[in-house]
Amino acid sequence: MATYSQTEKREMYELYISNNKNAARAAQEYEFLYPERLQTLYPGDGDRRVAFCRWLQTKLMADINYSRKIIWSDETTFTNSGIFNRKNKHYYATENPHLKQETRPQIRFHINVWCGILDDTVIGPFIIDGNLNSQKYLQLLETQLEDALDHLPLRYVRNLEGFQQDGAGPHNAALVTQYLNNRFPNNWIGTHGPVAWPPRSPCLNPLDCFFWGYLKNKVYYTPCQTMAELRERLNQACRSCSPHIIRKAVDKMNGRILKCLRQNGFQFEQ
Repeated sequence: MATYSQTEKREMYELYISNNKNAARAAQEYEFLYPERLQTLYPGDGDRRVAFCRWLQTKLMADINYSRKIIWSDETTFTNSGIFNRKNKHYYATENPHLKQETRPQIRFHINVWCGILDDTVIGPFIIDGNLNSQKYLQLLETQLEDALDHLPLRYVRNLEGFQQDGAGPHNAALVTQYLNNRFPNNWIGTHGPVAWPPRSPCLNPLDCFFWGYLKNKVYYTPCQTMAELRERLNQACRSCSPHIIRKAVDKMNGRILKCLRQNGFQFEQ
């Protein structure tokens, strides 16, 4: 059994709270902060990861840019009680000013967010009202996602090949599966998709590997005082992510699947 320091336990608890008490999301963010402590895989997970990586490898052999033609997607939670970088604040004075910094706000608020990445562009962020369910998720896909695609330059739409989602409960509803089968026939990735998404595999999603960490580093630079400020910081952080950086994160998928295959589907992060 792994042992944890008091500091790590405190970080775990704060991540759990900042992710609206969603243990799975907290575990993903914990993996980002502590990459040496990897997510547990279960029997059969390795085989599923190998199958997915081989599928993507075959696609990349035919088209080296195939990863850029998929909408990679995910949801997360942003909160005013996130993990803040307190080391970035410095005060200089001839005498100790005895400054205090609030670290646990009395009033807590959060927003649930969906984002997608296609090639070198961010789709979203789309704010989810309350907790996500299958009806809200379907509406997000049918309205907000489609509207965003309509406003993208034509080259993105022409090159679009498929859609990826993880195994979150609302993603697996029959009405969502029906929509994706019609919208991306034979070419979408998910629990019930024509291409099976391997569970417990945030290391194979560029949003989990890079994007959420990038955004939270920007948003959580200092505590947010209002919900409006939190939303504005989120929007600014998304706009600040350059196309070059986004594409680089997507292109790194090519190397990540090779590492996963070399480990026969087991952990490959170092």
